[in-house]
Amino acid sequence: MPASSAPAASIPGVLRGLVLPVLAVLLTALGMTRVFGDPFQHEWLGHNGARYAHIARNYERFGLTHLGGAPLLDVAQAPGGEGSASAPDIYAHHPPGLSMTIAVVDRLLGVEGEAFAREDHARLVPAVATLVSIVVLAWLVAAALGVDAARGDAQALSPAWAGGLAAVALAVMPMVNLYGAHPDPQGAPVLLGSLATVLAYHRWLRGHGLLPWLVASALAVFFDWYGLYAPTLCAVHLFLTQPTRRLAALGLGGWTLLLFSVGLWWLTSLPGMSLDRLAGAAGLRGPAGLGGDIEGLGRHLGAWWSDTLRLMPAWPVLTLVLAWEGWRGLRMARSPGRGQATGLGSGSLLFLLAAPPLLHAILFPAGLLVHSYWLFGLPPALAAAVALACQRWRAPVGVLLVGLLAVAGWSAADELLAREDPVPALVGDLLARHTAPGEAVLTNFDTNPFADNAAGYVMKLPEVTFASDRQVRGRVGRSGEPSLAEARTRLPAARWFLLVGWPESADPALVAEVSAATLGEPLQVMPGVAVSLHRLAE
Repeated sequence: MPASSAPAASIPGVLRGLVLPVLAVLLTALGMTRVFGDPFQHEWLGHNGARYAHIARNYERFGLTHLGGAPLLDVAQAPGGEGSASAPDIYAHHPPGLSMTIAVVDRLLGVEGEAFAREDHARLVPAVATLVSIVVLAWLVAAALGVDAARGDAQALSPAWAGGLAAVALAVMPMVNLYGAHPDPQGAPVLLGSLATVLAYHRWLRGHGLLPWLVASALAVFFDWYGLYAPTLCAVHLFLTQPTRRLAALGLGGWTLLLFSVGLWWLTSLPGMSLDRLAGAAGLRGPAGLGGDIEGLGRHLGAWWSDTLRLMPAWPVLTLVLAWEGWRGLRMARSPGRGQATGLGSGSLLFLLAAPPLLHAILFPAGLLVHSYWLFGLPPALAAAVALACQRWRAPVGVLLVGLLAVAGWSAADELLAREDPVPALVGDLLARHTAPGEAVLTNFDTNPFADNAAGYVMKLPEVTFASDRQVRGRVGRSGEPSLAEARTRLPAARWFLLVGWPESADPALVAEVSAATLGEPLQVMPGVAVSLHRLAE
């Protein structure tokens, strides 16, 4: 056909191609609004939301470059001040991108006088990344099917409609329409960076520049180590599929190694950080973290299985579809007599989408069992597989399948939202209302226990620290934990004790010890409930 007579995409045709991606964005936005406006109180959505939102508040408080850009967990400055050799409140398991971005959003939008403003600002960053990810996935699937069509593959759906179907299939999963607003480094921002890396790689294969790939991969790693998977696998893919470009593949791998090295250098340069400490943190999520507790493993496995079925309904079946479609696409790419076209075909796309989350699960199985959202990178691969399978099942079957996933997903999201614990945020709010900024608090509540070393602590239930914005040390007076006198020695700045006798009664010996150290009358901060705030005599 002469170039002049080639059919051009009409405006109505383009608009029809946007119907499903726009629907997917709207469905996802609707789902994520269910967590906006609430305090951090929904399991991991609460724990990690509070953790990284509080780190963001410290970035806003001290500046992005304070202590070398260290992510600070506690309210107080790191012990010893700037340049200290010991900084136990640094949480450097992940790169700083998420909390730094939240801090910038807080500064731009402001937080004074707005109910739950900080919570929603923290959610806004991953939520926007999730919405953009849906569009990028639709683009990727359409582009891959365009390559397949150029190579002579028969297709029942147009690439644009298949891409839109993938977007909708992604949107109906609670891992996306609920946890898409989850402020966690292993979440939407790094996933968007990974998808953008794959898209930029596809475009580079088709003759475009390499700069977008370099930028996308760097941004992905800025948000989390998970961002290393996509550029690494792009290099592997190029090395295996294009023998004449293996030197370029080594270049891609070298860039990825540079990103890892820069991140590692930054972490080890922070006060109190070392390679041993970082290796220990990684080991907790690796095979060694599984331990030998068979009963505990079984319990974690059962909880993980039920939670992942809620977050990704029918994911075991969809994973089989993914494996089949990936194998079929790779097999067809090697079949003789096919046309030539540059870029990623469907088989290569599924490989680059599915390999990162599966590698992540294999390398860090303990993290997988503890964190229900550990497979956060799998939904795009599952959604793409559904759309590719519908190329043979025809549109009605695809619509029915996605409709069933939508019903199951909305019901599962209801179950996940019903699992909430408002008490930690309530305790933090009580402390914020009845103590002054900068004051330190001891409590018998199950939060932030002292660590074995005298200076450090372990952040537990970060919702308390976030909601109070106070330095809090908990579990005082419990079995195996410091007494009140020992706790005051370890945290001399503490001037308050929050005595919590609910939902279970406080130890009588601790009650007597706190009463003897109380200055004046305690405040009954929760009328009708055994929760009182005691001013400690100096």
